[in-house]
Amino acid sequence: METLRSSRGVDAAGGRRMRSAMVVGQIALSMALLLGTGLLVRSFQRLSAVDPGFDPRNTVTAQLAMPDAVYSAEERRALVFEILHAVREVPGVEAAGATAVDPFSGMNLANFTAREDHMPADARDFLPIAWRVVTPGYFRAAGVKLLEGRPFRNDDGRVTEGTPVIVSRALARTLWPDGDALGGTLVWGDPQGSRMTIVGIVENVQDVRAGADPPPVIYRTHLQIPWATMTLIVRVRQMSASESTAIRTAIREIAPGVAVPELGSLTANLRTAVAPRRFNALVLGVFAAAGLLLALVGVYGVTAFGVSQRIREIGIRLALGGEPGSILRMVLAHSLRLALVGAAAGALLAWVGGRWLVGLLYHTEPTDALTWIAVPTLLLAASIVAAYLPARRATRVDPREALADE
Repeated sequence: METLRSSRGVDAAGGRRMRSAMVVGQIALSMALLLGTGLLVRSFQRLSAVDPGFDPRNTVTAQLAMPDAVYSAEERRALVFEILHAVREVPGVEAAGATAVDPFSGMNLANFTAREDHMPADARDFLPIAWRVVTPGYFRAAGVKLLEGRPFRNDDGRVTEGTPVIVSRALARTLWPDGDALGGTLVWGDPQGSRMTIVGIVENVQDVRAGADPPPVIYRTHLQIPWATMTLIVRVRQMSASESTAIRTAIREIAPGVAVPELGSLTANLRTAVAPRRFNALVLGVFAAAGLLLALVGVYGVTAFGVSQRIREIGIRLALGGEPGSILRMVLAHSLRLALVGAAAGALLAWVGGRWLVGLLYHTEPTDALTWIAVPTLLLAASIVAAYLPARRATRVDPREALADE
């Protein structure tokens, strides 16, 4: 009989250790997933709060395709200005302009430039820049702030010596750290390139990849370079289906041969730009939520089973005058120890694996303090709540019934 009891005790102890180990593993996995999710959410919040340099609110966009096979350069110059004039006449329209680079479309135009009065001896030392083709009215329509000088005018002409251009703040500060960029002369492409005069400086704009550092940019007018595909940007007083319809109608009346796809907005472009990071956070969040649920079910199950195995012990404690509160603390302490061990293991796992998240984070360190405080606190609090119900039942054990069952 003593051998049988001993064997049962060993089996019971082995089973408890196995169940406890499984719960610790579930908590550790949940902890690692929750920390990863927390970091991605913090990263997404910071990315969403970044000022892209333009105001996407109350804008309507439309792509105007004018291929070389159908339209000459002169026809494109005239047609874009006619469309802009017609759209500006639509009731509710506050401003209209166009750009060759639809923000966050994945398109980018690149070249090199230098100050004429600080000409590098080698073209390879020219400053790499992005450049954009825009029309007069673009900066106001897109909500890009003019810092110095003036915007483009309709008479800013063709490509000639002293061609008027507008530059970004990043370019002005890079080539003119003393702050005298306005009126300065740039060289386009290489030492033999055309000369361009800076007539305005605008705020930096993120239009290629959300969260990326804005590159130095040169803006050239559509009169200089009549691009074949331009994105019309219209700022309206308020977004409505009627105004969108009126804008589309105005375009069709002026240019019936120009195919206009569905109208969009800069707000939609911005949402698309941050969508991959939102998706990453959502997917990891789903796995983290599932892991947390499994961990809490495990804590609840192990605590409930442990209470059922210790009914006689609990009954004796209560029969000898033990306080229900001490029983509650005893049971919760065991569950809390499992949660602490699991949380520590999960934190170590997240710490080691954090380097794989670095490429997905925006201005967020893998050691972000708020995340590392909030997640363990949440996990431990949830584990205590999961263990509380079976622990509470343990305090209500009737000593007579517990001892009679034996």
